[in-house]
Amino acid sequence: MLKNLTILGLFGLYDYKFDFQTDSDTPTFITGPNGYGKTTVLNIIDSLYRADFEYLRALPFSMLYCTLESNNTEYNLHVVKVDGSLNNELSCDFHDVTNNKVIETFNYPKENPNAVSLFFHAEKHYYIKDQRLTTTLEFDRHSRFNTVKLNAQHFEDYLERLQQSIKDNLQVSQLQFTGAITQEEYNKQKAQLLDKFQTLIRLKIMSFDIQEYNEQNSMFLKATLDAYEKAYETNAEQIKRIEAFIDIISKYEFANKEMQISMNYGYRFVAKNYYRSLLELEQLSSGEQHILVQVYELLFKAPTDALILVDEPELSEHLAWQALYLRTMKKILSLSKAQCIVSTHSPQVFESNWDIAIDLYEQSKRHLI
Repeated sequence: MLKNLTILGLFGLYDYKFDFQTDSDTPTFITGPNGYGKTTVLNIIDSLYRADFEYLRALPFSMLYCTLESNNTEYNLHVVKVDGSLNNELSCDFHDVTNNKVIETFNYPKENPNAVSLFFHAEKHYYIKDQRLTTTLEFDRHSRFNTVKLNAQHFEDYLERLQQSIKDNLQVSQLQFTGAITQEEYNKQKAQLLDKFQTLIRLKIMSFDIQEYNEQNSMFLKATLDAYEKAYETNAEQIKRIEAFIDIISKYEFANKEMQISMNYGYRFVAKNYYRSLLELEQLSSGEQHILVQVYELLFKAPTDALILVDEPELSEHLAWQALYLRTMKKILSLSKAQCIVSTHSPQVFESNWDIAIDLYEQSKRHLI
């Protein structure tokens, strides 16, 4: 968890101090006019979490200082550009504040970070950049692929894994017989399970093959219901994410389009016309694609309990959609338990709630030190 960050002399112009949201489902928003370094701040944080000191070495700044918390221990990292260095040498100190000890000091690039690299590589983070509609793959760095289309393929795999996990829990060999059940208890538990699984049943990801109550077979029926309960408990997080995905996208009301989800194609869109025309994902508007990428990746690709960075979420979006953003993020972060930092030009995306925003223009008017 990143608690705060101080940057002095950014571009030789700006001194910034950031105190980040750490204990809620609310993002911290960084805003300000063009040219004040919103994206650069996210890139700095990303470079730290990748232990990429080469990026910092090339960046014009004089000093940065950050406080992090991990496993109930607080750490400080202090990075200073060495005065007069011809190759932008960095002097770095990494401290365990809780136990009052120095973990590592080094001068980069003369010395490589070891403990710092190990620390940050263990800290999960995910960066959704402004150039998010195309993607390169690890095995094909020379090609660019439509991110929305790739995510649909990944979603198909996600649904298949979920389906298999539920099947595994419902195997007859997995049944545990713990006693009989009354008809009243049986009908109540059955109705609760139907409610829990209703989305997956509607999407045909699973069936709910439960017999009517039979007293002579009540031990088997109870064991079957208990198996469905276990299947839900095992996969509850995945199911809630699918439900959130459907709910969020429906609230954005893509113009005359309807999202469909299936084991066969992940997700797709059809036109609300007489012919119910199937739309290629690349045919969606750029705003629709930006929404899909952000919501999908936050729900299904970003790690749980991670630091999430989002750059310019409002790209290609109408003001009405921007007004949905904060509520969307609260819903997603309540599931992922992640810390989130968002850079934006538009106060609309945080509903002009300046208590959760940091204005770089305002900070640029004063010197921190």
